[in-house]
Amino acid sequence: MIRLLAIILLISYISANAADLMLPGGGNTKADNITLEADEMFAPDNITYEATGNVVIMKDNATLTADKVVYDRATGVFDASGNVRLREVNNFFDCSRLLYNFAEEKGTFIDVKGFVEPYHYLEAEKFERTGEVNFLIEKGRFTTCPGEAPDWSFTASRATMDIGHYIKSTNTTGWIKSVPVLYTPYLVYPIKKDRESGFLIPKLGSNSTRGSMLGLKYFRDINVDKDATIGTNIYTSGNVHYLGEFRYAKDMNENLYMYGEFMNDSKSESDKETRYLFYQDSNFKIGDNTEVYIEADYVSDYRYLRDIADTEMVDNYDNPDNKFYADLRLIHRTDYADFGIRFKNDMQFTDVDNGYKKTEVNRLPNIFVRKNLRQGFLGFNYTADFDHVLYREKIVYPAINGADSTVEDEYERMHLTGEIYTPINLKIATFKPYAQILATRWDNIDEAPNVHRSHGSTVAQINADENSIDRLTYKVGYEIALNEIYRKYEKFSHSIYNTFRYEQIPELDHSAIPERIEGDYIEGTKSYTYFLKNYFDAEKWNLDASLEQTYDAMLSESRLRPIIAKINYNYDQKTGMYLRHDYDHSDANTSLLNQRFYIKKGPVTFSEEYLYEDLDYTEETENTSLEFSIALEFKKFEFAFETKTSGKNQSISLDNLRTISNSFYGTYKSGCWHMGLSLTQKEYNPIDDKGDYSGREQIIYFVIGLQGLGTFKSPLSSTRSSDRVDNFY
Repeated sequence: MIRLLAIILLISYISANAADLMLPGGGNTKADNITLEADEMFAPDNITYEATGNVVIMKDNATLTADKVVYDRATGVFDASGNVRLREVNNFFDCSRLLYNFAEEKGTFIDVKGFVEPYHYLEAEKFERTGEVNFLIEKGRFTTCPGEAPDWSFTASRATMDIGHYIKSTNTTGWIKSVPVLYTPYLVYPIKKDRESGFLIPKLGSNSTRGSMLGLKYFRDINVDKDATIGTNIYTSGNVHYLGEFRYAKDMNENLYMYGEFMNDSKSESDKETRYLFYQDSNFKIGDNTEVYIEADYVSDYRYLRDIADTEMVDNYDNPDNKFYADLRLIHRTDYADFGIRFKNDMQFTDVDNGYKKTEVNRLPNIFVRKNLRQGFLGFNYTADFDHVLYREKIVYPAINGADSTVEDEYERMHLTGEIYTPINLKIATFKPYAQILATRWDNIDEAPNVHRSHGSTVAQINADENSIDRLTYKVGYEIALNEIYRKYEKFSHSIYNTFRYEQIPELDHSAIPERIEGDYIEGTKSYTYFLKNYFDAEKWNLDASLEQTYDAMLSESRLRPIIAKINYNYDQKTGMYLRHDYDHSDANTSLLNQRFYIKKGPVTFSEEYLYEDLDYTEETENTSLEFSIALEFKKFEFAFETKTSGKNQSISLDNLRTISNSFYGTYKSGCWHMGLSLTQKEYNPIDDKGDYSGREQIIYFVIGLQGLGTFKSPLSSTRSSDRVDNFY
């Protein structure tokens, strides 16, 4: 069959009557850009043109293919039937019949199945195209899952679609396969490649003290480098939890991030009903050489993270020690000095019997000058800090009236350091000697009369009078790093590193000096350290093994500090092992053992970590922990179980461990969605008039992720037991 190439209205008829080819509306000659290919084509009259067999019509970025097309010159409408497809770049619509006007970009699609990028599949009894990106949909279905029976979808009696924006539908039903699971009279469904302002997926949940919860969030796309999110969690108890987030990323070196939560909590288990969290991590320039840093992680009360952290929190937030801070710094940089002023508050909550302790160190302000300078082979760095310090320690007993106590101390602190160093290339090694002098003065401090004068030498001493303390000390030392010894073998390479270090700091009596700011306490030492590292590297595995031994001549008894041995091994991302063993020569026992291991075999991954610290080397009340997890990963399903234990032992042992938490996760995966449940059972430490005891908390999370819509995670229930629990499995 002979294939004809023609230009509609230009070859068959247009060449002689081009002036008559104006489309309805007058003055628009877009039809001049339309081309057509077909096996056969004829014009029975001057009004109708008919093409049959492998018909292809092209205009700009649109291509229409069909078995048959009839063009009505009077209306400008193409009537396509038989295997009809309209493709526009990456979007396409298949239908049994299409009545389409290319000039107006309007038309009617019958029995439609289509695809809209990036991953949206649609079908309907009828589409009405009313504009370039605008459609009316009758009896439609939409999803991000391909196939005749999608894993999930929404159906609607009527909807509007704006490509690149949203589908807005009425009388909408959500389906999993052929099972209806959700009905809503109105739904807004995003079909866009770029982020836009709009409501995020709602969150549903339950809390044992505040009741059921509905979480709503609105995302505002302010600009390409700015966005904000506001939201609320509404509880059936009447509590409303307000949330807000703002992000501004100007460039790689300047950004602004703020996050906040607020609740007037009538169900508070704390001693405060007005509860909040504020988190900030920002830095920006206010001149060529002047920068502002704002960092904060602050809460209203000692129970905030325990009570509310599982509801809403900054991504990947972790604060196991209940330590908080607020830090504002202004720094102006010059060639020889960086000048700054800083306001900082460090705060920590700790439990005591029947209550809690709140400790705060305020530096209001901290004024500093510092710089690290290098001139040729010589390096010099210095710091000068002035602090107005306000220390406050408050013990609160919520259930005992009049039992609270507060200790305050306010003083000034001046701290100066200067260090000179120079790395020297010895051809076979690098030699780096250094010397540092440190001078500190505390004024108007209550502990001054209790300070014992201490003289290590003329440049190492502590002196005190009625309300001030002076300390002068130094650090001297050197490091010798031998050049790498490298050997390449047939199947692996081997590198050896040897490093020797010496450091001397005179021993002074710090017994009455406040230990509240870094640099307040300086431990004396006269130590010699040898560090040996062996590194093996092969195509599928690597091994890092090291030993570190320190001899401290200043120690009165055993001068050998614990020898530190480390091994880190990885094989083909399927097996890994880490081991650290600190062995104390004086006691002939282990001061620290940390061991981690994981193995992946087929669908199974197992991991385990054990940590033991001798009680002489840790300030924690519990010195032993064991964690392990096992995960199963299949094509459609994932399962994982994780448990954490902790306890106190006099030596390496698995005894006396109680379970801190158990977690189970189960997930079903598909190409366009996933759904899962997680159950977490963990230790819960309420504090009331009965004292300090352990209970347990159980949280069930439901997670569902729909491609294109995001992931929805919500606590289905949160329950607490007030019974004493020593262990639970």
